[in-house]
Formats: sequence, C-alpha cells, structure tokens
Amino acid sequence: MRKAWLPSLILAGVIIGCGGSSDVEIASYDAAIFEPIADCRVTRMATSGGTEHIIGQAGGLAFMVTNTPRAAVGFPDQLSVAEDIVADVNSGGDIVGYDSGVVLDTPGLKGDLSSFTPNALGFTLSDQRLRYYAISDSDLVAAILFPASGAGTVYRIGAPNTSFVNFEDLIPSYLSGINDDGKMCGTGTVKGLPHAFMTGADANLIDLGEGTARAMNAEGVVVGKNQDSKPYYTDGGTSSNRIALPLLPGFTLGEAMDINDSGLIVGWQQETEVSDPVPVAWYENGALVDLRTRINVMPADVGLYTAVSISNDGTILIQGRRTTGGLTQLGIILRPTP
Repeated sequence: MRKAWLPSLILAGVIIGCGGSSDVEIASYDAAIFEPIADCRVTRMATSGGTEHIIGQAGGLAFMVTNTPRAAVGFPDQLSVAEDIVADVNSGGDIVGYDSGVVLDTPGLKGDLSSFTPNALGFTLSDQRLRYYAISDSDLVAAILFPASGAGTVYRIGAPNTSFVNFEDLIPSYLSGINDDGKMCGTGTVKGLPHAFMTGADANLIDLGEGTARAMNAEGVVVGKNQDSKPYYTDGGTSSNRIALPLLPGFTLGEAMDINDSGLIVGWQQETEVSDPVPVAWYENGALVDLRTRINVMPADVGLYTAVSISNDGTILIQGRRTTGGLTQLGIILRPTP
C-alpha cells in the first residue's frame, strides 16, 4: 500500500503547512516551454524510462507528442493530430478519447502515437455513444455508455468488463481517473449540481459530495474541488471522506488537478474569481508551495497558471500563456532538479 503523502524530497524550502512540519523538503525545477503547435492547451502527461507523453488540444483538434529523451530542451516534430478529444495517456503512450459529437452508435477512440481510431472494444452499440475517458498503465479503460436519452452507465473495460450502478439522481458526465486495481473516479450532476463520485467494491458508484473529481492515484486517493470551490483529497483509497487542502495566504479558491502514486498533488489557486490562477503543489501533510517560486530560471514573457498533471517521476505539466504577442496558450514542463 502506498502512502497518501510524499516522503521528503530534495531541497529545503519555505512552505505553508497544514498540521505538518514547516521544514518539509521540496524540489526545485528546470522549466521548458512546450509549444508543438500554436495556441495549444495541455491536459495530461505520463512518463516512463525517460520518455514523456503529452496530450492536449489546439485549433479544435487533439494532439499527442512523445519526447525522447526527456532531457532534451526542444521537442521533435512528432505531432499526431486526431479529430476531437484525446482524454488520457498512460506511461506506455497508449491513449483514449472520443468523438465530441452527438451522433449515435459512435464508439470511443483508442490507440497510440501512430494510430488513434474508433474501437468499440467488444461493445455492440444500438442508439448509444461510447466514450473513453481514462486508461491505466495495465490498459484498463474507464468509459461511459450514453443512451439516446437518460443517464449513462459507467463501465470499466478490462478483464472482465464491469458496469456500475448510479446512486440516486446521478447523471454521470465524465470520468477522470482509473488505476491498475480498476478503481475509477469522475464527475456528474445530481439535481443540476456537480457531484464527484468514485467506484466502490460492490459495483456501485459512491457519492463524494458536491464538486469535482479530477484524478486518482494507484492507492485510490481522489483529488478535486468541493462545493465551496476549494481543493480536497480523499482520506485513503477506500474512504469517501474528503479532507481540505490549504490555500496560499490571501487566496480563496482552488482545485487539485492531479495526484501521483507517491501522493504529490498539483493544481491551481486564485485570490478571487476574476484573478489569474497560480500553479501550486501540495506536499507532505498538506504542505503547500507556489510552483513559480521553485523554478530555477523562469521562461521569458510567459505566465504560469494551472498545474494540470504530474507524473510518477515528479515531472509537472503546467498550462500557461505568452504575456506578449497575442497572449497565446502554451505548456510548460517542470522537471525536478537533481
């Protein structure tokens, strides 16, 4: 069983604590601009053996870039453009997604850098849409089967396929994580309000309360934001109890976007609803750091806003934008300094 919090890291830094030590050691980072195509939105990253797999959206199309070796500052021209949505990538570079249209009898998309095509994965569709939202390192797929009308059904596609029962009034919207044990999390609506949920041991979905569920790690810890637009994590891999994460001084809003298997959490915070977000990470015992303060050399004319993804080796993917010349979106990769 993995711990729910990261053990000590490399360099000491000043942090905001939440019941823990104020001398937690934290990492510093080298920053690299990631801009394989103009005005791109980055959504997820996974790494393995020195290779980085990064997915996102640009100009209404999805992309995936594989970078080898990870130490390179630039990126080779390996942009693989597919229609619509690439939702998730695993450490082996396998990707899943879906056609964002509403045409019935449309299966989800599955593949890798070389091929990303419709694949019903054994389902026979009849006036239905099948969408894939997440993929584990062991190739389990988190999916929702949507009928022509009414609430969709959550599926874990693997050996064997398993459907899950919605709790009362839940209409599942999307899934955001699946681990190698087949546990999943996602977000739906209950009487018009967003609700986070996770899968239980008995093929039932468990209500985590109002808010979102953004990611799940190998232990089954879920992260997101609660009904007050504040970040949380769940208390262990089987508990539905949500524990609040701290905010930076003067900040009032935030969301935890991802968690790796060591328990390191990344996300964003805002002072107000109209202020720009800042990228943050939560360390041992809820220790909190503004990631902009941990970068060795800040890229010129670039603003860092939302930490969207973290890999198991501690590499962080941030959504940012240029502060001059059209304010176009781009990604920034933070690699821990040895």
